[in-house]
Amino acid sequence: PEVWREASPVNHITGEMPPILFVNSSVPRFHAGRDEAIRRLEQLGIYSEVHTIPDSPHSFWLFHPWFEPAAGHIIEFLDKIFGNKAPQSSLPKQ
Repeated sequence: PEVWREASPVNHITGEMPPILFVNSSVPRFHAGRDEAIRRLEQLGIYSEVHTIPDSPHSFWLFHPWFEPAAGHIIEFLDKIFGNKAPQSSLPKQ
């Protein structure tokens, strides 16, 4: 159990985290820890987004037809964060 706790990204969330994008497959079991991570990010005032790619297996991001939608979500997120389109309160701390 100690190794599992140490390995979990949820246990490494701090107030110094950048905004986080979750791009998920449509397989719920691979969303483990996501909702807890989002709650912790919200408590710290850190911006996050979630996008679930419909009808996708767990390892979808490199394959057709899921690559383009996943890449689109990533590009939009990065444009929002680095293009200063996000609300000021949710931008990374300087």
